[in-house]
Amino acid sequence: MVTIDQNFETKDQMIVDLGIKCLQEGFEYQTHRSTKDRYEALCVNDGCEWHFTARTYRPQDIVDDVNEKFGLNIGYATGWRARWNALSLIRGSHSESFTRLPTYLYNLEITNPGTRTAIKVDPSGRFEECFVALGVAIDTFLQNLRRVLIIDAAHLKGPYLGTMFLVVAMDGNNNIVPIAFGVAVPAGAQLMEEVGVDRWSRAHFPGIRYNIMTSNSAESINAMSRFARRLPIVGLIEYFRAFQQKWYFLRRAYADALQHPLTEWAQKKIWKRIRKSATWTVQGIGHNIWEVNDHRRDAKVDMSRGICDRRQWQMSGLPCGHAIAVAKAIDLRDVSQLVPVPYYKTDNYKATYSGLIYPVGPPNTWQSPEVPLRTVLPPIVKKRRVGRPSVNARRPSHGEGSSQRKCPRCNENGHKSDTCPLFPSSASGSSQRSTLEPHGTIVFDSLDQEIRFD
Repeated sequence: MVTIDQNFETKDQMIVDLGIKCLQEGFEYQTHRSTKDRYEALCVNDGCEWHFTARTYRPQDIVDDVNEKFGLNIGYATGWRARWNALSLIRGSHSESFTRLPTYLYNLEITNPGTRTAIKVDPSGRFEECFVALGVAIDTFLQNLRRVLIIDAAHLKGPYLGTMFLVVAMDGNNNIVPIAFGVAVPAGAQLMEEVGVDRWSRAHFPGIRYNIMTSNSAESINAMSRFARRLPIVGLIEYFRAFQQKWYFLRRAYADALQHPLTEWAQKKIWKRIRKSATWTVQGIGHNIWEVNDHRRDAKVDMSRGICDRRQWQMSGLPCGHAIAVAKAIDLRDVSQLVPVPYYKTDNYKATYSGLIYPVGPPNTWQSPEVPLRTVLPPIVKKRRVGRPSVNARRPSHGEGSSQRKCPRCNENGHKSDTCPLFPSSASGSSQRSTLEPHGTIVFDSLDQEIRFD
């Protein structure tokens, strides 16, 4: 139920709650304004005075409200500290959250069977690291996903220096699946050196990699969680638990509507290879062994063993163009039979999100074990940079250099578009880009869902 002066954790949650209220009370609304700091909605019926307004309470708003109500002129820094203290009262303080962490993880394991958690402290009992992997996510990875884990890290934005680690995998529809996450104060990069380069480097890994990119996926989740990394540690872990709960629910609803034997992403991949190999020639060699010419060089395909000497079929788990060309030559119409692994099958995709993730509940409902849990003290606060923690700025990785933006007009460094020496702006401020020749337009044809040879 949406009420006056109600607080929402996120904008998305606010919109969901507002939609539920409309369904329950039988009316419709339209969005009047939607920005990062403000959201306004009005009733669709003319003459109705119902309206909904929500906004982010910024430090400047506190300054203005104090001046209007009490006639006091406070500075922006005072307003910012007041907002920080108010958030601490709502969410709990960062230091107190470390002492509540063992009890929270204990209840997380109770409500979600199979969950694995761990806390590491220094000799004085101060927090160093913690690790969380939900039982549903563990079963999902072991039973239904390709055996490739993608690991990335992002800096925390609260008062304690540290790093949040994230482990994700990819499902059969090439969507991200969060598997585990953790926090280390300070960053524990030495772990990567201990396990060996062949366990985490794609270039040195000897096993099947399924042609998965091992960076962008985890970085996407890190970008999504940039605001959550300002929360106390219990709030941060709870954020990811709730995120996984929502993730599984939405993907489960999507998977239930699928009818094709293969996932949508696998269908599109195979369909592109069908069109690419339409003019390739096939010659027989022996029983189930064929030679395929793709107009560049020959490739040998063993259909009985599912092997192509170009190795794309074996490495990705999806039939390459050479295998598809042979399938067409021998009149094998159902290309899904050429998928030797179950990861891209729709049944496997549905099983991926069949598990349920349960909430832990409010702190007053948490259980305590018979044997008292260890006491975890907050880490020592180290001196941060002067100023407020950055919100959207991305810190470069170790050894990563800074990149310079190029002028969009001449594609050179050292100046912006409005000061470009080759294409100066006119006195009225209009752009001169109309003198440039267009590069053309790319039109993508729609892809058929059914992948069968005619």
